[in-house]
Amino acid sequence: MVYLSILTDREGNTNGMIGYTIDISARKKAEAALVEANATKDKFFSLLAHDLKGPLGVVSQLLNIMKKRHRSMSQEDLQVQISSCADTVDTTYALLEDLLTWSSSQRNAIKLRPESFNLKTFVEEVFSLLVDQANGKEIAMWHDLDDSIRVKADRNTMKTVLRNLLSNAIKFTPRGGMVNVHARKSKEDQLSVVEIEVEDNGIGISEIR
Repeated sequence: MVYLSILTDREGNTNGMIGYTIDISARKKAEAALVEANATKDKFFSLLAHDLKGPLGVVSQLLNIMKKRHRSMSQEDLQVQISSCADTVDTTYALLEDLLTWSSSQRNAIKLRPESFNLKTFVEEVFSLLVDQANGKEIAMWHDLDDSIRVKADRNTMKTVLRNLLSNAIKFTPRGGMVNVHARKSKEDQLSVVEIEVEDNGIGISEIR
């Protein structure tokens, strides 16, 4: 930033000029970082609200049913409702943990810890986190993975990414649709790579021109 001051005498005649500059690149960089941080925070809160609304709505409905009908319900029916509530709460808790992990990663507060694990078991674990959201729209989730595929990655980060992809696929797939997960192995620069694909029959994305 440049500042200029004009020197004049008593009669108002210009005698000279003084100028100086201030380097504000550091301030601009800090402002850009702040804008990005605020955008990340807004994205996090939006994601949190979206992912928690569904499961909490299910728990609320089940509790209201038990509140109104518990006297006329059999012990077996009550047990089924209580088990459903417990499963949904466990799923919601796992979702919240994933979201908090994602939030920490945005602040560079966590370190990646790659580990080897079975991809089929991993995908089925992520499916279980979204079963209520999928059932609410009667959407079938399936995969064609076998036990031979193993990957090495940061488990928490990969879970967050896959969960977000599946959640969006469910969101934009019409009632009664399907969401599928495929994987294939390949070689890139002498490294074994596993490419994971999430497929749905939703509205799709407009072609970028």
